[in-house]
Amino acid sequence: MIFAHQPMQVKMSDGTTAHSVSTVFKNGNKTISISFDDSCGRMSQLRRTDLRLFIEQGKEECREVTHLVFFTTITREALNNIEANLENFQKAWEWLNESR
Repeated sequence: MIFAHQPMQVKMSDGTTAHSVSTVFKNGNKTISISFDDSCGRMSQLRRTDLRLFIEQGKEECREVTHLVFFTTITREALNNIEANLENFQKAWEWLNESR
């Protein structure tokens, strides 16, 4: 399943408007979520990205596992955004389609 959440617009205190959208790729209990934003209105396109991986663990519960796929241990780097570039998306796509 592939879907996107409704786009969000937030009025910033300096008068600019920030925009963001999230696209989701789902296969069984695994999910790739990619967020796009315009860096609080400073960019003309939604070019700032963050890629996250999740595994559902119940009806309303899921666990983020991004660090398990992109890092061997939880490090300071593992807490940062994972850029949604082609290389990272390919790695995430392979994880999404691995046998359970």
